[in-house]
Amino acid sequence: MADTNAPPPAFVAFDVASALATYAADFGPADPADQLQRLASALQASAPWTTLAKAGAMVVTTRPTPTIAVMGRFDAAGEHRLLELERTLHNDVGSLRFIDWPQVHYDVAALGEALRRHLGGDVARAQFLAIPRGGLIVLGLLAYELGLSPAQLNHAGDAGGPTVIVDDCALTGLRFREVLADVAAPHVVFAHLYSAPELRHALEADLRIATVIAARNLTDRAPALLGDGYAAWRDRWATRAGDQTSWVGITERLAFPWSEPDATFWNAATERDEASWKLVPPAFCAGNIAHPQPAVHLDAPADSPIRPTATTLWARVGDETLVANRTSGRMYSLQDVAAHMWHALVEYGDLDVAATRLAGVFDAPASRIRSDLDTFADDLTNAGVLETDDLDEPDPS
Repeated sequence: MADTNAPPPAFVAFDVASALATYAADFGPADPADQLQRLASALQASAPWTTLAKAGAMVVTTRPTPTIAVMGRFDAAGEHRLLELERTLHNDVGSLRFIDWPQVHYDVAALGEALRRHLGGDVARAQFLAIPRGGLIVLGLLAYELGLSPAQLNHAGDAGGPTVIVDDCALTGLRFREVLADVAAPHVVFAHLYSAPELRHALEADLRIATVIAARNLTDRAPALLGDGYAAWRDRWATRAGDQTSWVGITERLAFPWSEPDATFWNAATERDEASWKLVPPAFCAGNIAHPQPAVHLDAPADSPIRPTATTLWARVGDETLVANRTSGRMYSLQDVAAHMWHALVEYGDLDVAATRLAGVFDAPASRIRSDLDTFADDLTNAGVLETDDLDEPDPS
């Protein structure tokens, strides 16, 4: 039985047809059902889902359009995480910039050439320090590109040459400043693959930083996304971030084969900055760990005599089965016998077969079960969550 003190059941559903077009461009073609599972697997690898999964289920369906939905009982903090999911799917999927391995090698070559121009003959005397963990991968590739010796790697001491701190990207400058605080060298070069020019300019105002070099630019999308609210948003986030963050903006969502850097959002219920939703499927990004419980796929055969409507969502959540009518917005909590009936109808798509199966479960005559199923099916058909062909009278046997 559901906890009477739990929040009421709720669902959110998102049409992700346009998001799947982006996925096809980034991760290769696949049929809509497989693309849906890819996107759902990325969302389930996210920090918000770790909490939401305790009280809900993720559902995917291609009917009537490709849709990802979340159903469950969510507190105020969970509702804010779902609002962030809506924003992520609406604003961020289209800006996803997945850097695959061929592009990584191009970018490392460009970064190496920029360092040669800046350091000149000092390349052979420079000490290179990687920011874990993406910086370790970039530095390893950069070592081949520049012909660095092992003695030059992951050291920041004074060996008579410049100190170069290496990372895969810089989004706010926070990680770099944390590492810089532990580096004794009076002047450093910060080299990485991706950052916004505004961030690089802000970092170079620090007298300890000789220069900041990036292979590619990121674009600040915040002014276009926020419009007249941009200045107030920037001031709020600058206050929350504190002195260690050098710049506040909203760039493209960036990801590498080894990791997807965290995007964050402000959860007004917890009054904390929280990690946002991931967008790269675990199969394409080693740092995104697959969730043990995959999303529920709802596409049932459309030719069954009795079936959920194309706009019906359902999922098992704890001890109940939640069923939602997307058109009306109404939800139903099915428990015990009602839940068994629902799943039998969905699985078998036939009243007689479902009645026979349930008779074995409940040790009751199939005719009686069939009569109860008729009433149950009529009620849910009237509620708009089931549709049926013309139903025969119960088999008297």
